[in-house]
Amino acid sequence: MERGRRTPPEGRLPRRRRRQPKALVYVSALIPDKGEVLSTLSAKFPGSALDPALRRVPFKNADGTTGTDLYVAQEAFHAVFAADLPRTTTSVMAATQRPIAAAAFAGRATSAAWHTIPSWAAVATRDKALPPALERFEARRAGSHTIEIDSSHVGMISHPDAITDLIRAAARAKSPATPSPKRRPSPERAPARSA
Repeated sequence: MERGRRTPPEGRLPRRRRRQPKALVYVSALIPDKGEVLSTLSAKFPGSALDPALRRVPFKNADGTTGTDLYVAQEAFHAVFAADLPRTTTSVMAATQRPIAAAAFAGRATSAAWHTIPSWAAVATRDKALPPALERFEARRAGSHTIEIDSSHVGMISHPDAITDLIRAAARAKSPATPSPKRRPSPERAPARSA
């Protein structure tokens, strides 16, 4: 046994104290309410080019049932997901993307943390994956402190300074017990910054 290191009795590991998040940050995101289904929410406003750009790949689950992985087709990736990035960057992103299971869009959200935790949101005004109107609706409904950036779906890559500023603002939040204001007049505009 290492000197100065204590081993809990019966091999149990010490429990770490759980911390309640004091803020939530959404960037070009789906922000479901309790009971909502992501596929229904994502279709609430027109303007998404994502569904026709998806490639569906079946896979076997451990229990023998079949699932479906969703990928953005490589030839559509730049236009739909990251049009404000260089094609050399988006070709690598398209080739190395991780899939999402189609089942993730079918289940109902069991909770919505934004009801009790203050939130911040970045609306990407040139997003082709999620319509900006949907992002605005969700941010307003969640009472999020909102910025808009002239960006594709991947504003965290194309406008990292604006997103970093948003995260820092959320980190400076005073208390997790103070939810975001439920109505904000109009979103603040973040200056578009180049990567």
